[in-house]
Amino acid sequence: MWSPGTDKVIQDWGSSNLAGKPFGFVHNGQQHVFARGKDNTVRHWWQAGTAAPVLDNWGTTGRVLSNPTGFAYKNQQHLFYRNPDGNLEHKFWDQGTDQITTGVWAGGVLVGNPHAFVHKDQQHIFGRGPNGELKHWSWAPGGNPAFDNWGITSGVTSDVTGFSNGVQAHVFFRNADGQLQHRFDDGSGTIIGDVWTGGPFVGNPHAFTHKDQQHVVARKENGDLVHFYWSPTIDPPESDNWGAVGVVTDDPIGLSTSDAHHAFYRIANGSLEHRFFIDATAQQANDNWGGSLAASS
Repeated sequence: MWSPGTDKVIQDWGSSNLAGKPFGFVHNGQQHVFARGKDNTVRHWWQAGTAAPVLDNWGTTGRVLSNPTGFAYKNQQHLFYRNPDGNLEHKFWDQGTDQITTGVWAGGVLVGNPHAFVHKDQQHIFGRGPNGELKHWSWAPGGNPAFDNWGITSGVTSDVTGFSNGVQAHVFFRNADGQLQHRFDDGSGTIIGDVWTGGPFVGNPHAFTHKDQQHVVARKENGDLVHFYWSPTIDPPESDNWGAVGVVTDDPIGLSTSDAHHAFYRIANGSLEHRFFIDATAQQANDNWGGSLAASS
């Protein structure tokens, strides 16, 4: 982690016997991080202020067969994962009752890792089916979970990533040609899409927003970073590599801060490399945050 007052800090939160990649969110001033253990049980850390992190498992012993995903939603915390039957299992903690509720959302089996986000007052979860179909679960207040495929019945060859920009909901995935395919709800309920040039790439893409821009980062087979981007003034989308050539050894991730947007990825010595674009100067920069990261299994 980094802040202007601390610079870079590395902490060990314990329970290192993990598989796959963690995810996290902030809820009511607390940091929450979820990851799958090698025993197929979620590790859930939460931390408030300067207190030590607390660890529990949300009653998931032996049930988690994917990277978990989820979000904070009003006074609740939500967790989704692929269960031993291959179905989408859902747990949520409610602040009012201090109880965890469990359910399975109908829609058949998925492979790989699901991806969840909140759009307006709705909950959306996307995944990949065993035949390469796009799988989409959604819930809105007053209803039951619904299921559809956003018009994609084959060709999804990676995990799905996406976001809400407040008006539209967007998802991205690698298609059968290794290119970045894009689907989105245009705000009226109509689903449309396109293919963003810049591939082919390997592994799983990662999408995020920065101000009014849309960004997706991924890696090429030769270790180049590929960065796809769109804004109201850059349409159709373009791509570049931010100067990261032949060094990316695992799927990158990205994020937005108030003054820049960032990409992180593992390099050959296992350390975490960081590249970012500074809005005020329109310049790119990079540094290394150290650490010893394992490659994704």
